[in-house]
Amino acid sequence: MGHNSQLIYLDGDIGKFLHAVERKEYALVLRGVKGAGKTRFLYQLMNAFAKKQFKVAYFSLEIDRNSKLVKSMTDAYIQKGYQPKVYITSDAPNGIQDIRKAAKQFDVVAIDSFSKIKGVKQEDFDKLRKDFPNTFFLIIFQSTTSGTARGGMMSEYDAQAVIQIEKGGIAVAEKNRYSEGEDYKYSVFDEEIIDG
Repeated sequence: MGHNSQLIYLDGDIGKFLHAVERKEYALVLRGVKGAGKTRFLYQLMNAFAKKQFKVAYFSLEIDRNSKLVKSMTDAYIQKGYQPKVYITSDAPNGIQDIRKAAKQFDVVAIDSFSKIKGVKQEDFDKLRKDFPNTFFLIIFQSTTSGTARGGMMSEYDAQAVIQIEKGGIAVAEKNRYSEGEDYKYSVFDEEIIDG
C-alpha cells in the first residue's frame, strides 16, 4: 500500500467523535484519571477498527489476558463477529521489540499502558509512528497528577489525537488534527456523543 495516506471514518458515535483517522503515522494518546474509563474507550476503539476489517493487536499490560475482566470487557465492547480480528496478549517480554513485531503484522496496535513496556523510552513513541506509518497506534498513558501523560509531553506533541477521559467517563479531544471544528464530547459508558 506504500505511504499514501488514507482517511478512514469509523462507524458509530465513536467515529463521529474522532472525525477521521488517517492511515499515515497515526497515533492516538489516551489519558485520564483512574477509573474514568480509558480501558473501556480503548476496547470501543478496537471494535470500531475491527468493524472496518483491520487486524488489531492489543497489549493488555495492566490486566492479564486470561482474567475475567479482560473477558468481560471483550464481550461487552467487541462484537462477537469481530472478536477474531482482535488478538490480545498481556506479554511484551522483549519490551519495545515485541511492539515493533506486532506493528509489522497488524493494522492496529493498542497498548494499555505505555509505561508498562519494559525499558521503554519517550523517543520510542515517535519512532513507532515513523517506522510503521501504516499502523494505527492507540495508546493509554497513565496521567500524572498534573494531568499530562506520564511519559511526557513529547508523546502528546507527536500524536494526531489526545483524548482526555474525565471522571464519569466523559471523553474530550484535547487535540485532534482531523477535527472539522465541532468539539464533541463522548460518553464512554453510554457509547454516545453528548451535548456540551
